[in-house]
Amino acid sequence: MPLRATDNPLVLPLLGLLLEQPRHQYALLTDLRERYGMRVRTGSLYTLVGSIREAGWIEQTDSNRTPSGDKASPAVFRVTPAGQDEFSRRVVVDLTDTDPANATRFVTALAYIGILDRATARATLDARIDALEQHAQEWEQSIETSGLPPIYMIEADFMASQTRHDIAWLERFVQRISDPDEAWPADTPSTR
Repeated sequence: MPLRATDNPLVLPLLGLLLEQPRHQYALLTDLRERYGMRVRTGSLYTLVGSIREAGWIEQTDSNRTPSGDKASPAVFRVTPAGQDEFSRRVVVDLTDTDPANATRFVTALAYIGILDRATARATLDARIDALEQHAQEWEQSIETSGLPPIYMIEADFMASQTRHDIAWLERFVQRISDPDEAWPADTPSTR
């Protein structure tokens, strides 16, 4: 459990959803559950939205909400410029973090890589590739120097193989990013 609410791994997808379009809290909850399969409690989400609002990363878009029937319409939130900066920073951090325990964070950040300009995206993924290459070499070295029959090092063999697969995929993706004919969201002026 993070010590600060703003360290919660849900912050990245929340900011990402709000960058796509302003939403009210229940829509955020629904989208987190449906798009990411996250099991999020309503109270936890509302508390986290309050925390990222206090951090200055989101703001309410409708300060003069009009009542609808007996109830006021729900508050709608959007990302602030500071929130956009924080979102980009988190995408880079989560894309370069090679800790297997944070694999879900990597996949979520990968979904938003288009927020980065091409050069930053390439540099970020190149840094991940370099770190993964080091991990793969360490796994392979441990197999070679163990002196054990291969079956006793099967987990190291699996990790080395999986890491090599990830490296190959990332290298292909970096090539796609490098192709100026490949559509890239950050190259397109925003219409918002």
